[in-house]
Amino acid sequence: MRAAILPADQALPWTRAERLVGLVIIDYAWVTWHFASQHFGALSLYRSRAGRAACVQTRRFDRLFALVVGGVLVFIADFLAGAVAYQDEWIDYWFFPAWMVSGQDAIRDGATLVLVLVTVIALLAELRTSRWSLPRVLYIIGIAVMVGIALRPRSLFLFVVLWTSQHWIVATGLASQTLRGEPAPRPGIIRGALHGLNIRPWAVVLFLAVVSVVLLPLFEVEANRQDGTYYGDRIFGALATGLRTSSWVPALVALGFATGFIHYLLDRSVYRMSDPQVRVAARGLLEHRSKTSRAGE
Repeated sequence: MRAAILPADQALPWTRAERLVGLVIIDYAWVTWHFASQHFGALSLYRSRAGRAACVQTRRFDRLFALVVGGVLVFIADFLAGAVAYQDEWIDYWFFPAWMVSGQDAIRDGATLVLVLVTVIALLAELRTSRWSLPRVLYIIGIAVMVGIALRPRSLFLFVVLWTSQHWIVATGLASQTLRGEPAPRPGIIRGALHGLNIRPWAVVLFLAVVSVVLLPLFEVEANRQDGTYYGDRIFGALATGLRTSSWVPALVALGFATGFIHYLLDRSVYRMSDPQVRVAARGLLEHRSKTSRAGE
């Protein structure tokens, strides 16, 4: 931004620290959108399993709930807690930071009111249908409760733990279920091993859990801060501490950002249910209700 407002012959190059701050802000924006999109995707999946995939009105309610509750209200909660990425570096450029600081209680009350209203609307819209879905009701209530915790003072850490854990559990659960019905692959040791893993949901969950724990100290380097809790220290001890003070820190920070952006890009592809190939790959999830319905008949 600084270089953009200066004449071309006076433009100043950004320092490495400034570029890093800019990248962190972009990453925060994407991860907020990413989490909200996953909630919309989960609600859409449950809607499809209830036999209401073509219901436009329910889809609109799902998108409204996901973006407002899972996106806007989460940003407000982070902002009020001072947890938005490098908030002190850019918030002074806005015209209302002083008002938001002085009116925190009113903002929290207003955001809580919006949370209750949007949640009630979403639940009423769901319960009024002839084929309402209990998983959808529970999902909506669960997200609303987590955001309600975030909007209360001194509860941000609890919210972050619940929010990230819920995101990881949903993603892992989908990964463990989607490929369980994949056809046998062509001959090959690697293909055969991956197929043997994919058709066993418990093995996929176990594999992803182990990988997550092993990579934890590497990706915690990206969140390097002066104080706070590092879970990698509790598992790996001095090894995790040494990584954050080693000469590998720039490379590990770059790795964290790179994998994060690749993660957003891949999710945009593999969870796009409008894509015929994605629907074929996820047919085990999408067709579950119809199979059970036929069995009951």
